[in-house]
Amino acid sequence: MNPTDYQKQAERTECDQDKASRRRADLDDPKRTATRLEHAAIGLAAEAGEVLSLIENWIYYGQDLDVLKMKEELGDCCWRIAEACNALGLDFGEVLAANNRKLKVRFPEAYSDTACKRENRDRIAERKAIEGEGPLADYLDVKERVAKRRAADEEVRRRNTDICD
Repeated sequence: MNPTDYQKQAERTECDQDKASRRRADLDDPKRTATRLEHAAIGLAAEAGEVLSLIENWIYYGQDLDVLKMKEELGDCCWRIAEACNALGLDFGEVLAANNRKLKVRFPEAYSDTACKRENRDRIAERKAIEGEGPLADYLDVKERVAKRRAADEEVRRRNTDICD
């Protein structure tokens, strides 16, 4: 196949650009979800590219790994993820907690190559964990609430101590 034919085949499979433009225009969405999400995703891709560039220069070109610059770029990635959460009305902390629940379902003890294989994954249980359902989610939810309660109690004790001093 020559490049021109390939290009024509690619064009044949493109989505309806008019519909995509209307969705992207956010005309019926006062929160501008599509635009905000697109901005966050483009920014995340750019920041991830900067992280990859640092790793590439370190591994392949023998440059020192600039850990401070890596810290900066990873922070920028987190910022863009937070922007995406804001666009979707998601709580960043809950996104992290849901990911943790999913990974505890996938790797109950620790990482293993076997558990990582697609055919060995229980996608339904992982989905339920992300949604916050199932026995593991209940256990983690209780554990998280207890930890938050202890932290709040400790904060009250600290404030009371500060007031008394």
